[in-house]
Amino acid sequence: MPFLTSQASSVGYGRAQQVSSSASVTFSQTFNQSSAPSVAVQNAWTTFRLALTGVYTRFVWSSTTGQSITVTDATGVQAIANALRTATTGTNFSQTIGANTWRVVNGCVAGTVTANAIEFTNASGCTCSVSYTIRPFINNANWGATNASSCGAVTQTITITFS
Repeated sequence: MPFLTSQASSVGYGRAQQVSSSASVTFSQTFNQSSAPSVAVQNAWTTFRLALTGVYTRFVWSSTTGQSITVTDATGVQAIANALRTATTGTNFSQTIGANTWRVVNGCVAGTVTANAIEFTNASGCTCSVSYTIRPFINNANWGATNASSCGAVTQTITITFS
């Protein structure tokens, strides 16, 4: 299926971008080893999630570590995008695509849980495991990873694009 990857306008913080309902939307931020994600990273994550208003058939998750995964499934990817966009307190969503069960969950934080504390992972929520995991609101150094241990990961830029 054809898809657009044009990213003509920027929305909010970081690189959450969208031009039309079928354009790609990208999150790309640097996470530092031994550091909690910054407020700028958290704002970029929230902006990215809210920008997922289009129709998507795939997402690509990549990192400056060289690891990446491309997930293609029209129904499943759209369900994940919808869950990311609408997630709030109490969210516990899962979608199996191929060998991976992708989860969108709320509440993996050190401190007070907020509605924006949304984790996206292909592991069990809030665990330290080799996985694709992102937790920008965790408030400690266990912010996730790209196909590596999701606790204490090396510094990397994580990029997630829905198209």
